[in-house]
Amino acid sequence: MENITDFLMHDVKTQSSKHRSCTDYFDAAVTEAFQKKRSSVRILDAGAGQGLTAFYLRSLGYNNIDALTVSKERLDNAEGSGLYRNLLYTPLKAQSTLCATGAFDAVICADGVFPNEVNPDALDEMLRLVKPGGIVCFTMNAAQFDLPHDSFRLKCEELITSGKWKIMSQGITSLDTGKENDNKYDESPSRESYVLVFMVIDNF
Repeated sequence: MENITDFLMHDVKTQSSKHRSCTDYFDAAVTEAFQKKRSSVRILDAGAGQGLTAFYLRSLGYNNIDALTVSKERLDNAEGSGLYRNLLYTPLKAQSTLCATGAFDAVICADGVFPNEVNPDALDEMLRLVKPGGIVCFTMNAAQFDLPHDSFRLKCEELITSGKWKIMSQGITSLDTGKENDNKYDESPSRESYVLVFMVIDNF
């Protein structure tokens, strides 16, 4: 059985020089998971900020992208960007009824999972929204995630152990406070983040 702690300790930290963006990891996973054109992959950009994630994904050929945010400012940015097909103004939390189960092929949350804004059950909602065989990709602050009893780490391990998803790939990236991360509550001294990519097995 996979153990995310061992996986991260053994693999991520030994490759710290190979930093790539969250969207790079996401694109590689989606390309592997789906044998279809990028333009037909339905994506949810969760915690959409200034639209940079969607802009980059569109440059790769993805154009079926929805935005989800709880920030009115971010919502206005997303609407003004013209990058999204639908705008969802709602928190990312468990048992939401905004979207149908399995509504998306993939969810990306680039620099968007912040403990001060969302709870670990947001990962349950990401999983629910993605059809089996689809991709969930997000970043977490490395210093926080390395703590043995971090609630997000424990949630990831729980979903692996219960057979809800499996880890596909991971890596390290650095947050850029001048770009996609516009979270004013993120006061962590570490700007280094893990990128975690999972394939959904069972979204019920």
